[in-house]
Amino acid sequence: CEEIGAAGIWKMMAPEVAGGGRVDYPTIFQVLEELAFGDGTAGWSLLTHFAGSFLTSFLPEQGALEILDQDYTCIAGSPMPFGAEGEKVDGGYLVSGQWMWATGLKHATHTIGGFPVLDDQGEVAIGQHGMPLSRICYFTADQVEVVEGSWDALGLRGTFSGAYRADKAFVPDHWTAPFPPDGAPPLKNKLPVGLIGSHSYVHMGIARHALENFIELAKQKVHQTPMGMTAVKDREVVAQRVAIVEANLQSTRAWAYQILDDGWGDAVEEKDVPLETIMLNQLHNVHQARVCKDSVQMLFDLLSTTTI
Repeated sequence: CEEIGAAGIWKMMAPEVAGGGRVDYPTIFQVLEELAFGDGTAGWSLLTHFAGSFLTSFLPEQGALEILDQDYTCIAGSPMPFGAEGEKVDGGYLVSGQWMWATGLKHATHTIGGFPVLDDQGEVAIGQHGMPLSRICYFTADQVEVVEGSWDALGLRGTFSGAYRADKAFVPDHWTAPFPPDGAPPLKNKLPVGLIGSHSYVHMGIARHALENFIELAKQKVHQTPMGMTAVKDREVVAQRVAIVEANLQSTRAWAYQILDDGWGDAVEEKDVPLETIMLNQLHNVHQARVCKDSVQMLFDLLSTTTI
């Protein structure tokens, strides 16, 4: 985590006033993909941190600077306002509740949580659109308690994407912001107006890693067949499927960065990203995730227990 911080990676999606804005948007996702190529858990943890880091753009400048005042600031948690509540007090809020899906929780310096605001009668306040009035807030690590045993998945175990809770934790006003955000963030950020980019770049890094490892294992493994002992690398079906995986990964990767480049080009010219690009991004996000999953499964089947 410290080495990632020294390279400036944790701050890549931060508002410019807090150290973000030093690289272009497509490069951010190339870094994300390469980190996931090296370690899937590291890539996924960085991805979820990016969300919390970007959302500091909606805080007052003082809050963003305080939270991101060090190279190693890792943010975990969920902004969704479910299972929590916040009571307005002088200078801030007293926030209590429990949240799920806090990827990177055990090595995070801060967590983010969403909460509905209570009115003077202790009821959920209703906003101008008839919806509950909700906010996001940031906690320091010592303000929340990890719910042990809440993450026992087989994959990405190192992320500890489990639950955490807070009990009347005081959060100052400048560490909170309305949620969902209403309009562009007040602090300048490199994120193009209109959401592009996605979590499937992590999948791409993991799938590329799987392909590289498969090729090395195939050079070593020998299968026993009715025709005798055959090296995996010499089987025609292996060569065919490796070619399919390579072609599928390369093509979906090219499409991914084309969408990013198009969106970034609009942002550089201070244009909104067109709805067509946003919808293509959503289509590609699902498509790339599926291609990566199917590719890894195809490689897994060829090596059977050696893959484990």
